[in-house]
Amino acid sequence: VRVFISGPDSRAVQTELPDSFFKLSMGELKAEADMRKKKLEESQLLVPKSFKEKKAKDARKKYNATTIRIQFPDEVILQGVFGPWERTTALYE
Repeated sequence: VRVFISGPDSRAVQTELPDSFFKLSMGELKAEADMRKKKLEESQLLVPKSFKEKKAKDARKKYNATTIRIQFPDEVILQGVFGPWERTTALYE
């Protein structure tokens, strides 16, 4: 766990994004629809438990760690690094 304390001169820069940033292109919409369709089809298949476990294990290998930062109103930032195998309860410890 790391704690960052910012000084009075270091303020976060707020970036204004144009509305077009939040609009999806046709390619992005198609990719999202295809992904959802594939997930739906996979969830309806009769897949052996061992295959599901193998896929879950492979997905966990994809990421080594994740970093979660929380910024408090007094601009103190708390950072924690967690592995993909850790349970959500580790966030509260």
